[in-house]
Amino acid sequence: MSTKLRRTVARGLALAAAGATIAALGAACGGAGFDPKSKVDSVRLLAARADKPYAKPGDTVSLEVLAYDGRANPTRPMRHYFLPFVCLNPPADQYFGCFLPGVLASPDGGVPSRDAGGGGAGGGQGGTLLADVPDGTDLTPVLVQGTRFSYKVPDSAVIARRESPDEPYGLTIVFTVACAGRVVFKRPDIVTRQQVPLACADEDGKPLPASEYVIGIHRVYVYDKKSNENPVLEGLTLDGKPVDPAAGITIDRCTLSKRADCPELKIDAVVPESSWQIQEGVKAADGSEAREQIWVDYYLTHGEIEGARLIYDIASGRVPESGAKLTAPVAPGLGTLFAILHDNRGGIAWKHVPVTVK
Repeated sequence: MSTKLRRTVARGLALAAAGATIAALGAACGGAGFDPKSKVDSVRLLAARADKPYAKPGDTVSLEVLAYDGRANPTRPMRHYFLPFVCLNPPADQYFGCFLPGVLASPDGGVPSRDAGGGGAGGGQGGTLLADVPDGTDLTPVLVQGTRFSYKVPDSAVIARRESPDEPYGLTIVFTVACAGRVVFKRPDIVTRQQVPLACADEDGKPLPASEYVIGIHRVYVYDKKSNENPVLEGLTLDGKPVDPAAGITIDRCTLSKRADCPELKIDAVVPESSWQIQEGVKAADGSEAREQIWVDYYLTHGEIEGARLIYDIASGRVPESGAKLTAPVAPGLGTLFAILHDNRGGIAWKHVPVTVK
């Protein structure tokens, strides 16, 4: 690929990728069918966390992604990539607004270019830059491979907002891709403002199914004064007893003919009260300062588990019955349990432990 084409692909990709389909903040979409969200049997982006959930202008933010390949019989390895650009303050804070010129910053905190091409948010055209990228072009060489990515927040990131004149803020968006193949440019057949012109293909350029790639997003809000820290996930318990993170969980398989009769175990998260932080400027119903809401999402590769449980309520604090039901599968085998802890201001922590079903 020539230097000129590489620049064109990279800049066009940064505009195009803003149309990615996203399922959740700091999380991801992927897989097919109607299996529960907690079941992991495909390429998944389970979470992405920033070391500074709320950043300040000039900060260096480090992102880390938790990606997992849950395919039973993978034919190609899954790899994870970051798009090498930061979307800054898109219109209306919508990720698809990153199509517009003037919202892309370089990872070193460079001011967004105002000559990034015309076309507006015209649903995948992205101006002349995208028009110069041939359909099927392998974009992998211009991506950043790995699960960690750092960038500097531009000094001018915080801007005035008509909808919140007393609280200016900024927003940075970073896009990620997990793909069991090559990331290629795919011009959409039907132009929609939210459609992403990216695909995952095999060595011959044949498109791979949704179970083998996923595109994700991570937002970091920027304030001059506000701050937030990631919650702390100290550990997990099984039926009230601490889980050794190295040994993990060992359970017996269910041999009963009726699945509903299988015994249920309780998984819970150990989260100190210090993680239940005050939300500056937010008042509770009684007029006191509101605190964060904290919850945990569970994912399991072998067996069944409830997907989400509330840990701390905004007003009442620690929820007494926060355990998630875990049901062993019929077949023995090895798996992994993931616990992803969230607060309602973008803070994230996680742990994963091995699961042995006898």
